Amino acid sequence: MKRRTEITIEIDRVMIISRQSNQLYRCEACQAEVLMMLVEEAAILAGATTQAIYRLAQTAVIHSRLMPDGTLLICRASLLSAQDPEQVIETSLAVVNRKDERRAG
Repeated sequence: MKRRTEITIEIDRVMIISRQSNQLYRCEACQAEVLMMLVEEAAILAGATTQAIYRLAQTAVIHSRLMPDGTLLICRASLLSAQDPEQVIETSLAVVNRKDERRAG
């Protein structure tokens, strides 16, 4: 008689984002004071790459603010409002690819 063993693994994910780098800034698109975060933190929060976050900001899918020192900050509210981050990333990639094709053609 064969015995069957079933193992269930549960994984909890805890994310701590430094309060020092998250500050309230005016988001012109939201027309409000919102929490802005570094691109690296936004990537972790969205489960995406920093490159994908830069593309989303470039295509205005998420809101961003360029600081005088060259640092790009991401609007947390716009990042979290994305219904399906994977779909948003795919859509923004398609927009960027179309723009690149127009420039080349």
